[in-house]
Amino acid sequence: MTRFLIALLPFLFCVTLCAETPSCLYWEGGRRCEIFIKDTVLPETYTRQFFVYKRNLSDGNVSSLLKRDSLYRINNPFVAELPMKRLHYPRVDTVEGTPYLFFFYEREPSHVSVMNTEIVAAMLSLSDGRCYELYSKGRRVNVKLRTSSLSSDYVFLCFSQSASDSANAYVLNYLKTQVEKTGFVKPISDLDLKSVKNYGLNWNFLNGGGRMEKRGKIEFPFYKEPFAPLKVSVFGVRILESERYKVVAFPYGDVLAYDKRSNSYFVVWAMESLQRDDYSASLCWYGDGVSMLLMKGVFNLSEFVVDLNSGSLQYLKKEK
Repeated sequence: MTRFLIALLPFLFCVTLCAETPSCLYWEGGRRCEIFIKDTVLPETYTRQFFVYKRNLSDGNVSSLLKRDSLYRINNPFVAELPMKRLHYPRVDTVEGTPYLFFFYEREPSHVSVMNTEIVAAMLSLSDGRCYELYSKGRRVNVKLRTSSLSSDYVFLCFSQSASDSANAYVLNYLKTQVEKTGFVKPISDLDLKSVKNYGLNWNFLNGGGRMEKRGKIEFPFYKEPFAPLKVSVFGVRILESERYKVVAFPYGDVLAYDKRSNSYFVVWAMESLQRDDYSASLCWYGDGVSMLLMKGVFNLSEFVVDLNSGSLQYLKKEK
């Protein structure tokens, strides 16, 4: 039985991953053709190959139109949250007299952490084979949007957009319009940064990218309403309390605080990383025992002191 399963693995990895093959029909010079997309895993490298094919329904001849190989770790012709039937993709659109195959796909470049991904809107010319792509880089998150009445929305938050070099202005505007129609890909400008639900993103916008090390200071986002996690009892949570502050540190999570004097809540630490560090185990007061926090991680052995009054950041030991 074990030998049979081992022998079956290459076959399972080589079959198309999706139960349904994305496809559409169109006419080319009086001939009826089918465009279909395949997404296949290579068992030797565990990477995917992403193909776009054209089949002539008159004679059954199949030709390859587009290929994405192991340059990308993942190429997926399905973006789960984008309803293909409502958005009508893949489809053939005629733009300025040229037929284009329009479709979405998802990719994860090998040089980007698994926290981020890309949703790509693509137009493949069926006349000269040139492919124009608009890359929306970001991640799936539950956030509070300024324009939504819901307490939170599950969206793909787009941090940046870029287009393939050859995309002209007309094609680029067309692709941007299609991305907006999804209702799922949202720009950062749609975020309600005043909402406590977005505190982690807000903290990283203020302090990420090495900004706090350069200025020697952490910018604390302040809120009048409490953080939901402060109401939850979690095993391993560390709580420190002084005459002015109450600090709650979650294992491999965030460090949140309450200022008794101003009756406000603020974020001390919410660094997003592929391997989140744990500051809860060693967190303790430093110096006056009222407002100075000593922080040391498990993976990053740097030691630093954070002043809750001013946000100033002082390194006692910095990991090289």
